[in-house]
Amino acid sequence: MLPSSVLSVTALTGIADGIADPCGISVLLFLIAYMIELNSKRKIIGYGLFYSFVIGLIYFLFMVGLFKAMALIPYVQAIKIAVSIILTVWGVLELKDFFAPGKGPSMEMPHSVKVRAGMLIEKATLPAVILLGILVALGDIPCASGFTLFYTSYLVSNGIKGAMAISLLVLYNFFMVLPLIIITLALYFGMGKVETIRRSGGRIKQYLHLLTGILFILIAILTLLW
Repeated sequence: MLPSSVLSVTALTGIADGIADPCGISVLLFLIAYMIELNSKRKIIGYGLFYSFVIGLIYFLFMVGLFKAMALIPYVQAIKIAVSIILTVWGVLELKDFFAPGKGPSMEMPHSVKVRAGMLIEKATLPAVILLGILVALGDIPCASGFTLFYTSYLVSNGIKGAMAISLLVLYNFFMVLPLIIITLALYFGMGKVETIRRSGGRIKQYLHLLTGILFILIAILTLLW
């Protein structure tokens, strides 16, 4: 029987991962804005949910590989220190992207990925949306994978293994994509104006860099103290 604290950490970290994801959320908003522009309400919910599912699947596979790699390292304290250092560096870069966007090293999705994402959105087909989800998930790893790094190290340091670890990773990824699903449903029933959604996407993305940076640094500290 798992302690309730493990389930709480799973839910809270997963939701935080989903909310503090400037790349994944901004692409979803642009995808839905384009569907509204095409006056295709049915595609909003279908494509939005497919996009969310694909991102969750890719992240799940990434986390399983990360977990197995960490489980091979016998030095738990060394893992904690390494994760804390990485999270601190990523947190500082996220804050830099908020206060000085477009300058120096960045946690932004690579420009080439953004261009390809825009081309896939304009195709407005289900295969293109599936490829979009794969592309964004892979390009998104520098944006928000600090949470996945923390959570997989949390499982390893608590000795959680096998089927239980896989089940928790599935649960984590459900919570991670939950904000994307909620956004999709909210816009499906609300049907906002295209330009408003696009402008909001840019502003939301900018402030999510600030939120993510703060959370990464806080989690880095908690990782050492846990």
